[in-house]
Amino acid sequence: MRLILIKKIDTALLTQTCLNLNFHLHQYCGTFRLYRCMTSLVNHFTLTWVLTMHLPADLLLINLLVILYRKIQKKFSGNKPSLLFIAITSLFSSYASGSPPMPPLTISTYSSAVQEYQHFLQGRNVQDIDDYRMSNNITRRVILEMVLMQQAFQANLQQPLDTNQYQRPIHFRPGSDDYNRTLMLINDGKILTHSDSYWKKDLLSYRKTLYISEATIEYGQYIVGLYTSPNNHKALNNRGKNLHMLTAVSNKHWSADWEALSALPLKNLRHVRHWRLMANMVAKQDTDFFLIPFQGTENHAMIRKNLHFVPIPGIKIALYDSRHFAISKIHPDGAAIIKSLNNGIKIMKKQGRWYRAYRESGVIDDRVERWTTINLKRNYSAHIYSKR
Repeated sequence: MRLILIKKIDTALLTQTCLNLNFHLHQYCGTFRLYRCMTSLVNHFTLTWVLTMHLPADLLLINLLVILYRKIQKKFSGNKPSLLFIAITSLFSSYASGSPPMPPLTISTYSSAVQEYQHFLQGRNVQDIDDYRMSNNITRRVILEMVLMQQAFQANLQQPLDTNQYQRPIHFRPGSDDYNRTLMLINDGKILTHSDSYWKKDLLSYRKTLYISEATIEYGQYIVGLYTSPNNHKALNNRGKNLHMLTAVSNKHWSADWEALSALPLKNLRHVRHWRLMANMVAKQDTDFFLIPFQGTENHAMIRKNLHFVPIPGIKIALYDSRHFAISKIHPDGAAIIKSLNNGIKIMKKQGRWYRAYRESGVIDDRVERWTTINLKRNYSAHIYSKR
């Protein structure tokens, strides 16, 4: 009897219902523990109804949502029931209108990025953001590109003649902080993409398995500082005149960074895989400096919890490559995503919004325009971001 009932239930609708309800709960629940408990109940009661009820699909959905709300409210009485009600009723209203929401598109990001991203949003809808200025405790380019990626998708949707209406909501999932390992996961199709951009040189050897997006930062436009501890007076007083006395640390898989530093007459250049380890080495003055994008803060300082870094004043380094999002060709969503993303980036660049976002956020800092570029290439001059 139970096997017959399962056949008569619209299992595809139930599966999508469960996926979307899980997504809404993740969006609205304030704690990870509460989210895990609620999604467990979603899966349990979906299975219960499939096995025991002989109802039309729409009626089954209504009853499922009602019983979920009652059970969860009882189990977590006083723990954000109003938000839970919004999550469930918003899900049901979308089904009632005849347009069920698509399951979210999962995009990988760094382990700490989701928390910083939510801190930047401050409850705002990401599509409403038009002021990209950021507070001191945010990793600017990483968070900015999480925002711009979503706004590029939305910009593409607003074009009436575009047939690629890719409307799935985006869910950022914390993943590996290892630059090269994440690139391998995208290359293998295990993840669709990453919210952070990559140097084009690092992507070219994977062109058979990766789509390379429109440039997020154009060739030569990424200017960075030589950041050191505020207590490292040897480095701070150097001003680029005696680089042979200084040591630096970077990741050799960051091709543009490594190439720029390798060309300098440094005392020593060390390879370390993770940014946090580099930061600890510079903070303890085991190494004199590492490369960091200029911060939009007063005096350009970067402060992360108990870590504090400042740039060696008056000098900067240009990184001669462009940055791009990497999209897996193996992943089933890859082809649709790259078209929508590229269209959106082109639209935002034409509007001037893309370039403005990098300036307002401090990723491209006009205040250091007069600082000396110690690795300036002869006959090279580009000011796209500072002139638009």
